[in-house]
Amino acid sequence: MVFNRIYYLGYRKKTDSIIPFKGIEQKGEFFIYSDIARMDTHRPFYVLFKKWGYSGNGYCWEGHIIQIIRQEDKALLKLLEFESETEKFWVKADSSQSQSRFMDLMNPIFSNHKKLEVFIKTANPLAIDD
Repeated sequence: MVFNRIYYLGYRKKTDSIIPFKGIEQKGEFFIYSDIARMDTHRPFYVLFKKWGYSGNGYCWEGHIIQIIRQEDKALLKLLEFESETEKFWVKADSSQSQSRFMDLMNPIFSNHKKLEVFIKTANPLAIDD
């Protein structure tokens, strides 16, 4: 698969702060993904999800992210189509603006494990396909 553009690459702000999402544009379609199986960068997320009894797979991330978006920007949910897999989190956005909205919402949460943990521990476990 050849991509036209890749941006918002995961990066470290501090040694303990990783932003896991990557944005891709392919032939006018906009995707966001995270390669959850990469333990070199994703181990801190795996440990955090495990701490609260979740597997930390792509479906787990999807369930938590949907709940976060529902709380923080409910209208955004209508603009996203989730397509997660066990080892990857995938979502298709309807436009580059929706893709950016997702990144602007989720990056500050996932780059701050204390903030992310608040959402994880208060999530409805019945709404997570773990």
